[in-house]
Amino acid sequence: MRDDEIVDGTDGKLGIDTMARRGIAGRGVLLDVARHFAARGWRLGYFTPELITTDDLESCAQAQGVEVRTGDVLLVRTGWLEWYFSEATPEVREAISDREQLKAPGLGPAEEMAAWLWDHHLAAVAADNPALEVWPWGPETGDYMHWRLIPLLGMPIGELWELDGLAADCAEDGSYEFLFTSAPLNVPGGVGSPANAMAIK
Repeated sequence: MRDDEIVDGTDGKLGIDTMARRGIAGRGVLLDVARHFAARGWRLGYFTPELITTDDLESCAQAQGVEVRTGDVLLVRTGWLEWYFSEATPEVREAISDREQLKAPGLGPAEEMAAWLWDHHLAAVAADNPALEVWPWGPETGDYMHWRLIPLLGMPIGELWELDGLAADCAEDGSYEFLFTSAPLNVPGGVGSPANAMAIK
């Protein structure tokens, strides 16, 4: 697509409205990385840029007894949102509200993680942390994963999803797969939308 074809409104081809016409529906899979780490006596630093690697995802899936398949919507629970609401101090919350001071764990390194997501032929990926990927990104995190997933691979992403209730239910019945639906807003030329997502078990 040429630069002059990226325009606002109904004349554009890349707005969220193109996804809203049909929405997303398919098999969803939750990888509860936070619970997986906790079972091994370890926890992410939620105000630090710690990487959740492809090995971590593979290990979590194996422990949960779930397979990530072609066409899946992958949800990754880091535990960040639960930490923010239950443990983050007012000072930390204020720092987090400033993009320049924000630090948070997330998926990475970028190139390796993007290749893993692509090789699994996922329809979309979302998590409960601020940026899906580790933040801030830099040379040590392997670049900016958003650039790889959205424009290059055409893979929708989600951030700050509330996954704690779903995670508790999955842990209780041992089933980490479900019917997933998402109905983005029909905003011509929009660059994003609330997910309006549901997991049905």
